[in-house]
Amino acid sequence: RGMPFEAYAHNASTSTKIAFALAFYIALSLFFSSGQSSAGAGIMTSSTEPAFTLLVTMRFKSEKYVQQFLSDVEPVCNYVKSKEPTTLAYEVLKSDKDPLMLTFMERYADKDEAYLKIHKSGKPFLEFRPKLKAMQDDGNVEITGESYTDTMVGFGDRVV
Repeated sequence: RGMPFEAYAHNASTSTKIAFALAFYIALSLFFSSGQSSAGAGIMTSSTEPAFTLLVTMRFKSEKYVQQFLSDVEPVCNYVKSKEPTTLAYEVLKSDKDPLMLTFMERYADKDEAYLKIHKSGKPFLEFRPKLKAMQDDGNVEITGESYTDTMVGFGDRVV
């Protein structure tokens, strides 16, 4: 009597009530022992560093250069998805207000290992980077960006 599940299980057998109570308390203990709040991103990695995110905004001179960038970066995206499990998100977003503006969202399990050591040494990234640099040097794209560390407030992608 007085247990939180009893209002829902008043017609259940004693063994069903016990099984439900046990499952309820196990779930609570796992939640509170995980070290993360329900508001956190829910990404558990072996790193003690917070997740690391880059948001890079690019404004291209013309649609021709947007298409060239997308063509050049697609193999990198495919490689990252299949070969870099500590890259949590790697996505090119197109502005709904300016067709010449893209934002690249990159999210890594941590900065030192996942981003600096693994991602930045990947062969497709190393092949892509000079192409973007040349486009930038020729004045065909302006690039700005910021880096962020996870606060564990909010959440990432949700599967619907």
